[in-house]
Amino acid sequence: MGDRKVGRARHRRLADAYRSFTLDGALATDEAMVDELVRDTALSGVVAEDASLAKMRTVGWEPITGNGAFPSGQVFGGPFRADEIFIANSWRVERNVVYPTLTGRATFYVDHPWFIEAGEQLPTHKPAPGTGGADREFVLTGGHPRWSIHACNATNPVILQTTRGHPTLVVNSAVAAAKGIDDDARVRVFNDLGSFSVQARLSPTVRPGQVILYSSWEPYGFEQWADATQVEAGMVKWLHLVTGWGHLRYTPFQWQPAPFDRLTRVDIEADG
Repeated sequence: MGDRKVGRARHRRLADAYRSFTLDGALATDEAMVDELVRDTALSGVVAEDASLAKMRTVGWEPITGNGAFPSGQVFGGPFRADEIFIANSWRVERNVVYPTLTGRATFYVDHPWFIEAGEQLPTHKPAPGTGGADREFVLTGGHPRWSIHACNATNPVILQTTRGHPTLVVNSAVAAAKGIDDDARVRVFNDLGSFSVQARLSPTVRPGQVILYSSWEPYGFEQWADATQVEAGMVKWLHLVTGWGHLRYTPFQWQPAPFDRLTRVDIEADG
């Protein structure tokens, strides 16, 4: 691309990367880096002002004391209070803070012309589009697991003690037996878009026409780094492009086209 800049990108010298990333060496150790993160969190108003890594090592934890200065923290619409259940949107009643919608009220009806054209001006059920091939035997579903929350925690030694240490596809026990798939055996998951390999975890609680792959596993956890995105379509729903209508607008980190695992159609077979 030569010298042409993209967006707000700036040229940076790779030779300066270490110095810039560590603030001239001040954050060169893991301990210094984590302490900086804790103190920044305190500065933003999420935890107490005196929070530090040393204090957390002594006390064992640091309670949340506020929403923080981030826009996402304000969207919660309620305060964090010690020893109380958090109630979202309580500010709407206690402080008369309006909702970030076109009317300032809780909104179920979106009278944007695109939503009306799509027949989705009110919450509406529509059948899944059948991405991956409508004739495939299974629907792939997933979700955030309790034992990792995000991928950065998936390989934590403590967290690994709560898993099998590798990604697993949860398959109905009877279905697996009919297909000759044993527990922890490798299976191939495939559809019209692609395929990937993963180890099976059998369970009678999974519906026969369903397989579950929980998120929070990085591509390096899969053979040849081929993860579930190989079978998931990166569909962009045109209604997601609506902007300038109350809360329907673009904000950084809150909108992006991405592969989606809900009700993606797949087949599975024993892999070797």
